[in-house]
Amino acid sequence: MPYNLQYINKQLRAIDIPGKHITTHVFRHTHISMLAAMGVPLKAINAESRSQ
Repeated sequence: MPYNLQYINKQLRAIDIPGKHITTHVFRHTHISMLAAMGVPLKAINAESRSQ
């Protein structure tokens, strides 16, 4: 079952971190950056990110 992103984003908005705007999209970028840092080929990262 897919996650309800609207619900998750609503929960994230309740977390008050001054100067930060946290959404589920931020985690997507973090995940991709971590994969790249581990040496995963960009072609593989692109294929994975498009399948979600």
